[in-house]
Amino acid sequence: THSDHEKYEFTEYPSFGWTDDGRIWFVGKRDGRTRVFLDGSEVPTPPGFVSGVAVAGERVYVSHSSLASPPAIYEVFKGSAKRILGAELSRAVASRIGPTRLVRYKSSDGLEVPAYVVESRAAPRPGPTVVYVHGGPWSEVADSWNVFIAALAAAGYHVVAPNFRGSTGYGEEFRRLDVGDPGGGDLEDVVRAAEWARESGLASRVAIMGYSYGGFMTFIATVKRPEVWDAGVAGAGIVDWEEMYGLSDSFFRKFIEVLFGGRRELWRERSAIHYVERLRAPICILHPQNDSRTPLRPVLRYVQKLVEEGKTFELHVIPDAGHAIRRIEDALKLLLPAVLFLDRYLGA
Repeated sequence: THSDHEKYEFTEYPSFGWTDDGRIWFVGKRDGRTRVFLDGSEVPTPPGFVSGVAVAGERVYVSHSSLASPPAIYEVFKGSAKRILGAELSRAVASRIGPTRLVRYKSSDGLEVPAYVVESRAAPRPGPTVVYVHGGPWSEVADSWNVFIAALAAAGYHVVAPNFRGSTGYGEEFRRLDVGDPGGGDLEDVVRAAEWARESGLASRVAIMGYSYGGFMTFIATVKRPEVWDAGVAGAGIVDWEEMYGLSDSFFRKFIEVLFGGRRELWRERSAIHYVERLRAPICILHPQNDSRTPLRPVLRYVQKLVEEGKTFELHVIPDAGHAIRRIEDALKLLLPAVLFLDRYLGA
């Protein structure tokens, strides 16, 4: 039995198990990256994220990906990892996805916020940059394959993906920080990501983009802090929490109550539909037609207000699609109009 794992201060242990001969394997995670251990001894794997492990005798098989490489199966034997199966990017696409790194910056209240940065080799520095806001909010951007981030980098955009307060992977205290304050402190974290991108010399112009909770954040950020953004792309977002509550099933109603910590007085204040006149940047709205989690109806009311205010926008309703993105075809229906919009208003 070894103790290699003791030198790492992991925040989570996503998976573990036992071999037929009684050895224990587990995956430790910190800062969105993982390490694998068998009987306490570290199993060498490429930098990134391991989502599955199988042990066969002295061979260990792992399912691995990173922000720059799609999922693949690796065989680890005698201290060496060999890729044996998986999707491969074309040379043209792979050459456009630049280095990936984790950075930390201070939010407006001094809270340290981690963010993954993926540079595009097809963009200058400073160049057009997208602040990508993950969904959840109790989720994270780890160093694992994300088709949206990879596509943006390949299309010529630097990407900054903040793990704003409320994200998982950085401890329970950090995860609970947005309870009772969605669209408050976490919005400031996202705004600071854009400011960091400009101050660090990465960004010339900055767009915000997200899906689900990231879509909500895009809607609220572009009206609450309109001076920060040059464009916005909101996918399956929420514009009116009061109407959303009325349209939701009992499960999602409970989610809203927990997220807001019972503070119903914030529902109106944190709803972008009440601040449409403040919007400055062009916005692209992408919404599944059959979305039962974040229904289309409130978004159509938001669009009507955009028309009345004379704002610049695009609306793309994705037919025969629900909230979850399960197939590459669904992702492409969102990515294609998003990238074309960004090319038009951000300029890759």
